[in-house]
Amino acid sequence: MLANALRYWDREPHRFICITDEKKGFNPLVEVMPLPSAAKAMTKIPAPQGKQFPSSYRRMWCFSEEARVLGDKIILLDVDCLIAGDLSKLWAAEGDFVGWKPMTIWGREDRIGGGTWMLETGKLAWLWELFASNPVALIEETKAKGWTGSDQAIMSRFLHNKYPQWPQRCGIYGSQDGVFIWDLPPKDAVIIHFNGDEKPWGLNKLWIRALCNFYRSYNATQS
Repeated sequence: MLANALRYWDREPHRFICITDEKKGFNPLVEVMPLPSAAKAMTKIPAPQGKQFPSSYRRMWCFSEEARVLGDKIILLDVDCLIAGDLSKLWAAEGDFVGWKPMTIWGREDRIGGGTWMLETGKLAWLWELFASNPVALIEETKAKGWTGSDQAIMSRFLHNKYPQWPQRCGIYGSQDGVFIWDLPPKDAVIIHFNGDEKPWGLNKLWIRALCNFYRSYNATQS
């Protein structure tokens, strides 16, 4: 569904890559890449806030030199997001790294949301090298300084205020912004993140169901 949505809203040539050891059930538009061994080693590290929270440290591998195999520029999207509008205004941003500053603040205000960010591959390899050299120590130190989350805590600590960010009103929304009570999404909505247990494909709200059904039926391979 997400690959179809990206093809609908972004007609420019791009690769849709899913890094996973799963091998079945993928849309023909999805390029499946096995999880690199360096990233796989990070899957055993739990989130510092407890087992009920997701551990996404494997995504830190995207900052490595090795990640250049993904292309010159990558845009990370959580698989449980819903595309709701034209992405071009986001993709037009420039910088070695562009982060997303969520509108709803939880934990520290100086943070970067982990669900969407853009990176010139290899340009911030120092962050991967710093993290991979002693991940447990860095995680504990970052938690002690007040940043919450897994990979987004590391990014927030080292990248916030050093690299550009999409502004809060750029059209990226999260569950805490009122997703579940909207009768319609905001007119400026571009990406809507469903962080938490409730995911768009399992919700019965009319506008969410309509978007999901449209993307499921959209013949992106013929566009």
